[in-house]
Amino acid sequence: MFKKLFYYGGFSVGTTLFGVFSLPVLTAFLTPSEYGVLGLALTVLALLLPLNTFSNEHNVQKLRTNSSLDEYYSYWSALCSFSFLVLTVAFFLAIAIVYLFNLSTVFCLIPALAFARAFRLLKQAELTVTEREFLYGMSTLLVAVLSFIITFSVFYYYNSSASIRVFGLFLAEFLVCVVVLKIRFDFQFNVIKIREIMLFGFPLMVSVIPAWFINESSRFFLLQYLSLTEVGLFTLAFQISAIYLQFNTVLANTFVKRILEDIGEAFKTKFVTLIVSIQIICVLIFLASINLFGGYFLPDSYLSSLTTANYLVVGAFFQSLGLLPSYYLSYYRSTKFRLYSLIVAAVVAIFLNFFLIPNYGTLGAALSYITAMLTYSLTLWFVVIKRKRNFNI
Repeated sequence: MFKKLFYYGGFSVGTTLFGVFSLPVLTAFLTPSEYGVLGLALTVLALLLPLNTFSNEHNVQKLRTNSSLDEYYSYWSALCSFSFLVLTVAFFLAIAIVYLFNLSTVFCLIPALAFARAFRLLKQAELTVTEREFLYGMSTLLVAVLSFIITFSVFYYYNSSASIRVFGLFLAEFLVCVVVLKIRFDFQFNVIKIREIMLFGFPLMVSVIPAWFINESSRFFLLQYLSLTEVGLFTLAFQISAIYLQFNTVLANTFVKRILEDIGEAFKTKFVTLIVSIQIICVLIFLASINLFGGYFLPDSYLSSLTTANYLVVGAFFQSLGLLPSYYLSYYRSTKFRLYSLIVAAVVAIFLNFFLIPNYGTLGAALSYITAMLTYSLTLWFVVIKRKRNFNI
């Protein structure tokens, strides 16, 4: 366990440092309004990505742990083939939409980025249960390093724009998938396997919509009531808060095999207390860090985003509390309850966005996010506690 924690934690720290280091570079080259364009493009990515993985990351982990290799790789090839077909359609559809509505060309690049990132995430889900922690961590770190190098080089020598940043992310993801992870699959259209993929993932794919309203819709409210500059400031604050979620990913990767091998033991008081205690310690350290050092990394035009980031980190912490019940429901193929929890939280987010953002701007958006994420995690825990006896644990 400590070896896993060392690898996942060490690489996460490296990835986080590169993420932190890239923020002053991006904010130095991009104006807040251009950062707003980037933020809107990333909201589209957030909507596409779960549709491209079919939200099967947990299923990859479960089948790789509990199935034969032949059965697993048949499923893997069907999953990758289906994803490739869907992403191809999405790419041409994006080109048509950009042309018809005269949108920024950055939106043409989003399906390509979603394509590369989806394949990496699916492969990394497998690595977490095959105990290849080093390759998992190295691939994540290399994406951050390569995307930074590509982005900075083009920004410095040619031009700086949201499109260049997205292209840098795509190229980094693609190179890592091909060269480092060496992703391979036999192209097939297996209707039985696709049905299995959709039975598991469909509730989670549908849940993309309420999840998007919770995480991303506030940017469109800000654009409607304020300006693209506020969208850029909120996007930066949200990216800062998302760094904390990397620690939660480390935690999940460290314990995922233990959770899947004995799901009942994972919900004993001792284990739950351990997980929550680690999460509390991590969020307190992170909040202290951004308040002590955040002002040294950002130009003056972006400093106001730090206040919003503090609130968003609290929201991210509340989101992380749903870690264990999410695995629990995925294990028993009851992912529809994650969808229900997200719908409840999305209703809360939309309601609060209408009333808070016009009056409080980015702070209102952050307060909406906090309340929605607390609602989400509490609903998940309520469902799991109520259903435990039905699962015979």
